[in-house]
Amino acid sequence: MNYVQKYNERMLFVQLFGQLCEDSEMNMGNSYVDFLKCKYDYDFRSIIQRYNFSPSIINDDIDDEKMWMYIQDYLTPKDLRDCKLFCPEEIYEQYKNDSSLYLANEITIDNYMLYTGHRVIVLGDVNLQYSQFTQLPNIDFVRIHGSLILKGNYLKSLKSNLTSLSECIIDGDFDCSNNELKNLQGFPKSVGYSVYLENNKLKSLNGCVKKVRNNFNCSNNLLTSLKHCPKDIGGNLHCDHNKLTSLMYAPEKIHCNLSASYNEINTLKDCPKQIVGVFNCNYNELTSLVGDLESVGDEFYCMHNKLKSLEGLPSNVTSLHCDYNEIEELDENLPCFYDFSISYNKLKNLKNFPRVLHSFNITKNYINNFDGMPVDADIICEGPYAVQNVKVSNDLIDIVEKRRNKMKTLANFNKQFNKGVDYEKNDVYLKKIKQKLYTFQYNQWLENN
Repeated sequence: MNYVQKYNERMLFVQLFGQLCEDSEMNMGNSYVDFLKCKYDYDFRSIIQRYNFSPSIINDDIDDEKMWMYIQDYLTPKDLRDCKLFCPEEIYEQYKNDSSLYLANEITIDNYMLYTGHRVIVLGDVNLQYSQFTQLPNIDFVRIHGSLILKGNYLKSLKSNLTSLSECIIDGDFDCSNNELKNLQGFPKSVGYSVYLENNKLKSLNGCVKKVRNNFNCSNNLLTSLKHCPKDIGGNLHCDHNKLTSLMYAPEKIHCNLSASYNEINTLKDCPKQIVGVFNCNYNELTSLVGDLESVGDEFYCMHNKLKSLEGLPSNVTSLHCDYNEIEELDENLPCFYDFSISYNKLKNLKNFPRVLHSFNITKNYINNFDGMPVDADIICEGPYAVQNVKVSNDLIDIVEKRRNKMKTLANFNKQFNKGVDYEKNDVYLKKIKQKLYTFQYNQWLENN
């Protein structure tokens, strides 16, 4: 092909692109863009086949960023790297002399074979989830500016005979959940945002990164320790459904929520000192809250444990849910709660009952009377109060009060309770008392509103 022919082909390519952009200005919807790509598909491919295509066409003659959505499908990974329009300047300058490096906008199951056997930089995401991989594809990822998603495959390792992720830098999330990983050999060099390792067969976190900007999830594994867990986690830490006996090696400060339910944790010694958000340690083996925990900024869930008391509870907990334990009496100087739930325990009285701003639940205990129930208006504020007793067949009171009442309802009911009426054999009488309580409650509400 002589110079004149090359020049003509070059101009034809530029003219075609100009016509495409002109047509696209009429309607920039996705469906119309797809139509335009089909319309000009034959012309583009014909030119590329007949002319030794070079990215210089783009660099020298076209500077319109719209070109990305139209002709990226016609460029090879190597061409993409050499197109200044597509490649970020910092990447272009760093790797422009590396002839072995490929550049990709994104990699999916549909196009990953194009990059097999090559070193690659990805400007977007690598999404290979649910692709039935049993080992990593043979792609040497240098850097991924988006996220690497390997969720839902059959991977047993992050390292194979052909490739590894150990030198890869990921700016977004790394998600390899729902696989069959037994170790973290070949883990990426760094992860910029969140790490998701849940639903694997991990027995150790050895090889994991030391810092995670957002969330770290290692739930549903076989972990017996959090050793090698990142020391700096900017978001949530989830380690539910493992075999942990303590929270040793977790970061000293959790910047959001900590969820460690369904483990075998029997102590809070060596646990994080500060949890900014919610702390969930339901379904464990805790017998005491005494330990190194100093602060929980939001709700505290410790249901389904073996707690005997609330000694050691941090003073800044906003709401406490300690149902299904073995607590027989309340400790002195409990903090003020927004919500307080202590159902299914062994309480016999309400001595030292804390200040509650919204609602409390003492369902299914062994309470014989309501002595110690707060009656001060500053203590009991608006909200429903579930007061039910294990010794009667029906709920004694479903809703007792609203709008800062001084607990006259409870006081009156307590008098009835102390008369020794056998409510289990007198359901009709019970219903009458409840009806009176509801009527009293409604009248009180009308007075206060």
